[in-house]
Amino acid sequence: MIEPGSERALIASFGGGKYRFFLPMKGIVEVERLCGKPLGVIYDEMSASMGLEKATDNPVYLIGGTARISDAYHVIRKAAEMGGQAELAGEVVKVSAIDATNLVDQHVADADYDEFMPVAWAILRNTMSGATLKKKAEAERLARLTPSAADTSSPPAVS
Repeated sequence: MIEPGSERALIASFGGGKYRFFLPMKGIVEVERLCGKPLGVIYDEMSASMGLEKATDNPVYLIGGTARISDAYHVIRKAAEMGGQAELAGEVVKVSAIDATNLVDQHVADADYDEFMPVAWAILRNTMSGATLKKKAEAERLARLTPSAADTSSPPAVS
């Protein structure tokens, strides 16, 4: 089984297997260089043509927007390479730069948008936000429950 290894990594089915997609700073810099624009712009362009299914919260391509195939190509390629793992036919294997390039050549270059755009967008969504939002919300909840040093009132009641 593939382990995320980072809160910003994404495990997703793509190209006949399950891949660990991860864009650390080094990967972000390369994607921005190859695409000629900041990652936030790429994310905004893809977001304009994406939605989430109500029942599953899975991303779906809605048609339209300004997302470019080449942007999705570079995002998926670099994230697969930096993620470095895939589960193919039940076996966990390493993913090299060559493997990642072959993956996108076969499953992005000649595919329909709805086959790869949701994966590229989900990679960017995890990269931009990861699980930090959940952690921040939990920290804020705990802060409300924990009296500060300056607070001289009694502690909150726990039921």
